[in-house]
Amino acid sequence: MGLDALLNLKPFHQGSIMNTRDNKLSRRTFVGSMAGIGAGMSIAREAAAEAKYDAGSPVFEHTTPGIIDIHTHFSSDMDSKAHLEATKTSDKTVVFGGTDNDAVKAQVDLAPDRLIFFTRIYPDKKGFMDELERTHQDLGAKGIKLGPVYCQVHPLEYRHRQIYAYAEKHNLPILTHMAETPSRSGPLEYARPIHMDSAAMDYPDLKIILAHMGHPWIGETISIVRRQPNVYADISALYYRPFQFYSAIRLAIEYSDRPTVQKLFFGSDYMGGSTGRFIPQVAVDGVRNMNHIVGEAGFPKIPEEIINNILHNDSLSILGIS
Repeated sequence: MGLDALLNLKPFHQGSIMNTRDNKLSRRTFVGSMAGIGAGMSIAREAAAEAKYDAGSPVFEHTTPGIIDIHTHFSSDMDSKAHLEATKTSDKTVVFGGTDNDAVKAQVDLAPDRLIFFTRIYPDKKGFMDELERTHQDLGAKGIKLGPVYCQVHPLEYRHRQIYAYAEKHNLPILTHMAETPSRSGPLEYARPIHMDSAAMDYPDLKIILAHMGHPWIGETISIVRRQPNVYADISALYYRPFQFYSAIRLAIEYSDRPTVQKLFFGSDYMGGSTGRFIPQVAVDGVRNMNHIVGEAGFPKIPEEIINNILHNDSLSILGIS
């Protein structure tokens, strides 16, 4: 049954096709026809989306020949040499820690040409604003790492707002863990990315990076990144969940195509976990091979242009970090 015929169907009342026994079109046929048309339209949309990349689309803005890892961890109980060696995978690497900012700064100073210090601030700790000022003004922190769910402070609570105001004033980007965690340190509600939409409205000049694309609330993250000019997301800790990773990037493409995927930053989450899957080279390989999940399923592939953009996005330039 054609689309024109379906559009001209009578309303579903007595005497309509859905209530007339003698009508040749059964409910099953009707539903099947609708499903077939819907599938055909979906395929057409996918083909059109892919065509835009096959037609010689321009190079993404803010790309770099190298790789910038926006998301790695270090603390005094970690292997300094191993960290220095593993982070050579990237040309520049952002490093932050737990409660030992001085240890992170000392590690960064071992390779200042490629390691960048972000201070880790816990608003539940006494004197957290003093620590922010000290690590920024005395230690030269280039950004701030937050984790509301870990410190049991709501991301819109006044203590976080003090940090946002300071960061906005001093042009310090914030990378915040707005994603699930197996830790029961705080309620998952504090990890919902949607809260950062309000923060972005209240602090419009504040640059915010949502860690891990906000998984499992990836749709929320994409919506915020799409509508807020100074909100971005990193893809750390997604590459070892290949179907979720693939689906996240496809969703970003389908929502708004180029503007959203341009705002995705590479991150490895190195030393954020205890297994080999957090190694930077494994993360790079995971991004490059994200289409392997497609296999024989016939799903549309992520365009190579987008894969390269994620790996070579110049996040430091975008965030104003020299």
